[in-house]
Amino acid sequence: MPPKRADGREKLLTKLQKHAGAWIPDIECIKDSIVASYYLSLPNYCGAAIGPSSQRYYLDTGEEITFKDVPLIRIVRDIASQIGKHVPADRRNDVYHSVLVGMTGYRKVPEWDKNPAPQSETPSAPESDEDSGTASVNAKPLTPFSAPRDGKTSKQLFDALASAGGIARSEIPYHASAIIIRDGQCDGKHACTLKPGGKWEVSGGRLGRDHTLEDVPVHFVRDCLMDQIGRFMISASEGRKQAWRKALCSDLTDDEIAEYARVIDKDRVRTFQPGFSRARDEEAKRVLAANKGNKSVRSYKQAMEVVMLNEAFDGVDGTVDYKTSKKGGHTVERQFEGAPKTISRSVVLPRSAPLEVEKVAVPRAVVDKDCDQVRAMIKTFCSSGDWTLDYFREALGPPAITREKLATFLSKRGDDFHQQQSAAYLMGWEFFERRQKLGLEVADVAFREDEKTVTENAESICKQVIANERRKTALFKRHRREMQAVLEDQERALAILEEAQEKEYMELRYSQMRDMSDLEDTQKKEIWALEDAPPVKVNKRASSGRGGGRKKKARS
Repeated sequence: MPPKRADGREKLLTKLQKHAGAWIPDIECIKDSIVASYYLSLPNYCGAAIGPSSQRYYLDTGEEITFKDVPLIRIVRDIASQIGKHVPADRRNDVYHSVLVGMTGYRKVPEWDKNPAPQSETPSAPESDEDSGTASVNAKPLTPFSAPRDGKTSKQLFDALASAGGIARSEIPYHASAIIIRDGQCDGKHACTLKPGGKWEVSGGRLGRDHTLEDVPVHFVRDCLMDQIGRFMISASEGRKQAWRKALCSDLTDDEIAEYARVIDKDRVRTFQPGFSRARDEEAKRVLAANKGNKSVRSYKQAMEVVMLNEAFDGVDGTVDYKTSKKGGHTVERQFEGAPKTISRSVVLPRSAPLEVEKVAVPRAVVDKDCDQVRAMIKTFCSSGDWTLDYFREALGPPAITREKLATFLSKRGDDFHQQQSAAYLMGWEFFERRQKLGLEVADVAFREDEKTVTENAESICKQVIANERRKTALFKRHRREMQAVLEDQERALAILEEAQEKEYMELRYSQMRDMSDLEDTQKKEIWALEDAPPVKVNKRASSGRGGGRKKKARS
């Protein structure tokens, strides 16, 4: 396997050192904490402690995780979190843009400007997940044995394991920091890393502040320690492992401890994977059982896609005004190089070929709705009528757009270039544009009634469409004639201007030639006058000088 390239990762750290070194001096510590954070987010990590900068991280497959393996978008997210945490508020925006501009995951408006903290320097910490508005995916115990029945706290669980010799007391801080990071970033959205300084304190997390051991559910701490005993303490004998489990679970019987260890090992991959939710897991199982025999939901993965799509759909703001055209922004064209194909399924009947009358419903070339408006139309259309989300999704094809892509579009907010290039946005708009041309509504849809309406009104619809096309053609011809007249006027004006300029030039040229001719005549007359003048007589006596006069006197 060829070595992986850094893809600008090291350059990001260099820029961070250049622009934020005064506030984040230990860049190597940031680098190590980013690697550790990513390593702990993987379901098949092999080791629960975060070590110093010399620490090396291996998966249970033997593969080593280094800085080059961390996804670039995750590095950008973690660096943005460090900038927001350590750089002063009056400088962090400049640092953020200088370091991260142009990178995947970069946003023009940083997260701290979207969700500003309270005015006080030290914002009050939420008392619980409910207070923060961010429910932990670890809030519900995994097993009936996870929550200590004797009321032990997380710190007491670590002390009990250390007293039994399972871990050294000096190693408790970095074992605890690993669990804190895993819980702090369990939603898959928030960065959670170690603070610089080597004190094993965690920075960031899902609660909007620095995550602590007290924020981690006690049952999740015990689950993690049980998992650690079973998987990572390989050299220990089974008797010693059982003693450590007994120290950790003094409130359970031996049979309960054995069952607890078995469940933890069985569900480990999904349990410790960021973003895993027991409620989602149960809902996916329910969906799979309810759709038995449904070809589109045959596996657990497909059932989970249905759950995620429904979550994204429920979160869409259906109150957005979609009846008016979008305001501002650049023009979005439906067809461009690489654009998704136009819809070839019916927009009147689900899972059907287009009706004959639908062939005249050709969409416009320019998209007149923004992304939020299209999402609101989908929400209204699929929640107030006969069409389901799957019916709608399958109509956007063929091939039908995937549940994952539709869920991704529905979960976003705002309007940006990448969304405007997506198949869900363009084909979703086209779907409703075609229905509008057929005279069909978005809300309270009954597809059998729609079929009856367009069938009965097919002739009038065709006439209306043809009339609209004729009006458009006439308007186009009129605009073309007007443009042609303007061009002809411009050409005539240009010809007149060129003629006038040519005449003016010729007059100037003739004037210059006359002036040159007059000058030449004058010069010739002066030359002729000089040639006709008599020769000048020379006085020899005057030119002889003083010497000749003295000689003449001497002879006399």
